[in-house]
Amino acid sequence: MLAHHGRDWLAQGRTHLVQRSLKAVPPAAWNPALYALAGDASRASSRYPEALARYARASPLDQALGEARVALDTVQPALAWTPLETAARLIEQGGQAGLRRMQAENLLNAGQLTDALA
Repeated sequence: MLAHHGRDWLAQGRTHLVQRSLKAVPPAAWNPALYALAGDASRASSRYPEALARYARASPLDQALGEARVALDTVQPALAWTPLETAARLIEQGGQAGLRRMQAENLLNAGQLTDALA
């Protein structure tokens, strides 16, 4: 239930609720989806090293997206290229629009305005 609703709670700004809820789950019960959620909650709290450690235990797609988001949040375009390329290989058709927005943001961060607009 937490893995299912947690991302919606984060989108609503309920980061502390997600973090408190995650603390209530025994570590042995954590799965890749909970690690991805924990990474998102840490990233939302600007705890980037902790977020990266959580993403490292998520699914390969969530790990790539998480690493890319951290690089975007911290405006480090060189660190975003590889995870964005990995995500592009792994993501399903329905997630392409969000990935394209992340790629455009990274191009913008890299100073490539024309390519970002394209």
